[in-house]
Amino acid sequence: MEPSTFPEPDVRLARLADAVGLPLACPPTDQFLDDLAQRTGLHTHDLLLVADLPVPETAWLFDETVGASGPVRIANRRPRWSTPPR
Repeated sequence: MEPSTFPEPDVRLARLADAVGLPLACPPTDQFLDDLAQRTGLHTHDLLLVADLPVPETAWLFDETVGASGPVRIANRRPRWSTPPR
């Protein structure tokens, strides 16, 4: 297996923290991540993704019903350019 060419997660967070003038906390605390998120304009879970750290399952709040009726509405809608029935 070849060594990774990407920096480790703590290095990525350290670089982000340095870029926005935030002192590094090792290991990263929730408060550190919240402060870093606020200074970078990202969400805390985005920082976890950037650092390649696991995102808690509570972050994945998807509504399974969103868009479920979309194809039906689209299929029943006539395009504006269609000619009216005679």
